[in-house]
Amino acid sequence: MENIRKLALTMFLLMCLNTSNVFAIDVAKRDTAVPYTEFNVSTCEILMSKINQIQYQGTDVKTTLFVNRDTMDIPINVNGEDVSLPIDHLDVLACGIKTGDISLWMVPYYVRYFLEFLIALVGLVAVVGIVYGGYLYLISGVSDSKEQGKNAIKYGIIGFVLCMLAWAIVNVVMALATG
Repeated sequence: MENIRKLALTMFLLMCLNTSNVFAIDVAKRDTAVPYTEFNVSTCEILMSKINQIQYQGTDVKTTLFVNRDTMDIPINVNGEDVSLPIDHLDVLACGIKTGDISLWMVPYYVRYFLEFLIALVGLVAVVGIVYGGYLYLISGVSDSKEQGKNAIKYGIIGFVLCMLAWAIVNVVMALATG
């Protein structure tokens, strides 16, 4: 039973190698594995056509929204009135999914978003493992649960370090891939 637990914990911690960005989480918009926006589908369709139009006119949407993570005011006509919408990279990703209008240049940013979500999840599990190990260590006497507590803390710290390493690797690869 102990070997199965160790194997499961090790496999879960190794999943951390396939993930990204624990620190840059906007909780208001990052509570699901899919990017979220408050815009409805018709507004998203207008927004995506405007983004594609602006992108081809020479304004670098990629650099402003995705590399610098700034907001951008996009003037659009909604229900007969001109509105200037402040949008960020998550709005563009979410509208791309809502409308199905996903350009090839957006694919690396979707990959980054999903990897960041997974890293946050794995980092949370690593911290929970450390807390669980601390609990086992605290309540144990001189029995086997003291060893189990030490091992849980050790595996949790290893998982957290692997998670941070994966975060760094993904950010370097994304910086190289997206310029």
